[in-house]
Parts: sequence; structure tokens; C-alpha cells
Amino acid sequence: MLELLSQAPDRPGVFGLTSHESLCLLSEDNYDTPWWVIITPTPPRTFQVEYRPHEAVPPWKDAYVKVLARTPKEAVEQALFGMERSRAWTEGGGIGGEL
Repeated sequence: MLELLSQAPDRPGVFGLTSHESLCLLSEDNYDTPWWVIITPTPPRTFQVEYRPHEAVPPWKDAYVKVLARTPKEAVEQALFGMERSRAWTEGGGIGGEL
């Protein structure tokens, strides 16, 4: 998973934090920042990818979007999509950031 993520073209700088079996992607090197994207392996050989959309996008406060990816490659694609939708990696992005 990490190798695929590191090889993704146009990938923004990302920091990883593990929590039990999950990989949490952060926009800053600080464990106290929001866990914008979370990748969790699910049997059999699938991955749950969760992301926290920008506050202007979700249907309610503190919403998360969950997607089931069937391959590691698909999980990375969904994680990159979640990173984009969270806007945490854009200038002034993330919760409370500029639109």
C-alpha cells in the first residue's frame, strides 16, 4: 500500500499514522491533526477507504465517506480521491479552510 501510494503521480506530501490495522493519512506531521483519509484492510483481500470531505461538501457535520476497494491499486486511487475531496492538501484547505 505504501509503495503504491508513494509511486502515485502528482501525489501531495502526506504523512502516515498507523492505528491498529488502519493507515491514517495526514496533511501535516502531527498526530493531533485530523485523520483525513483512513485505509483499513477488510477480509477477504479488500480495503475500506474512508475520507472526511471538506465542510462545504458533506451532507452533515463531521460526515465521513466510506468506500470498499477490491485491490490495493483501487484503494490508493480512492485514497487519492479522498485526499482531493477533503481539500486538506490544498492551500487553506481542510475543515474551516478557504474554498
